Amino acid sequence: MSEPAAERSERPSALTDSAAGRLLGVLVAPAKTFESIARRPTWALALALHVVLGVAVAFVAIQHTDLGAAVRERLEKSGTTLSPEQMEQQVAVTEKFSKVLVPVSALIIVPVVSLLIALVFWLLLKAVGGELRYPVSLSVTLHGMMPQVIAALLALPLMAMHGLYSQDELKRGVVASSPAFLAPEGASPALVALLTSLDLFSLWSLALLVIGYRRTARTSTAATAGVAIGAWLLYVLGKIGIAAAFGR
Repeated sequence: MSEPAAERSERPSALTDSAAGRLLGVLVAPAKTFESIARRPTWALALALHVVLGVAVAFVAIQHTDLGAAVRERLEKSGTTLSPEQMEQQVAVTEKFSKVLVPVSALIIVPVVSLLIALVFWLLLKAVGGELRYPVSLSVTLHGMMPQVIAALLALPLMAMHGLYSQDELKRGVVASSPAFLAPEGASPALVALLTSLDLFSLWSLALLVIGYRRTARTSTAATAGVAIGAWLLYVLGKIGIAAAFGR
């Protein structure tokens, strides 16, 4: 006799219940994966994957960035008067330290940002009546951001096969997944920041976070979407503000 469908649906699945399986399960079966996370959160493997790829992208990107042109432009706009020899010495020092500091910074920034995002969602959803523990929030954050892993995996070979990128090209994104690549040359940093925020992988992540927190915090769809979209809009506004204040 075949077992009832309800019993089959409750059986453990390697795709949704194991730490490794969830990395893919959240992309192909997000609802079931997040329901499993609500019962037994896992985060270490997902965090390790984000960190490794974050460092890898930073390392490859800095190797393929035209740092010399960026440093020269910055020094010229600052009004600093340097001899050609001093200019080249400054470029050499910047290139040397950047190729070490940028990947090391990613090693620190990726986990810190993940922890902060999880904290923000945990606090906001608790404020609207959600039933959520912080380890679950961290697990939802890391698994909800899995589309960024796909973006990184696409970007790595593209950067490795490319020559030197300008600062403007990197700001627009290596993978043409946002309207930023359509912006005219010389577009304002604020506009580029806005367009890059409409990135396919970022919007995919936002959708997964809504699904994930809806399933784990037990809040209404409207409340969950309101918290997630509100937090995302604040991030976008901050990104645009920083670009406008410090962009070229």
